[in-house]
Amino acid sequence: MKTARVFGVPIEGRAFAEIMASVLASSTPYWIVTVNAENLLLAQEHQAYKDAICAADERTVDSVGVWFALRLRGYRTQRLTGGDLA
Repeated sequence: MKTARVFGVPIEGRAFAEIMASVLASSTPYWIVTVNAENLLLAQEHQAYKDAICAADERTVDSVGVWFALRLRGYRTQRLTGGDLA
């Protein structure tokens, strides 16, 4: 899947199995950020927060709003919340 960008934040939106394969293949800790609309608005206002999100190994679609916005832009992403990953 092609990486989407919302307010300059990359969002991969991969499926659970794909993410877990990356986690298991990594020899170092694998940092996953679950992105929702509030995160994106804060990232737009605070560069350090945006930099932290962008530094993660993976960014998933946490909220319906982000998922829907990406669908409207032609991206077919998986919605994978923090609870799904716990």
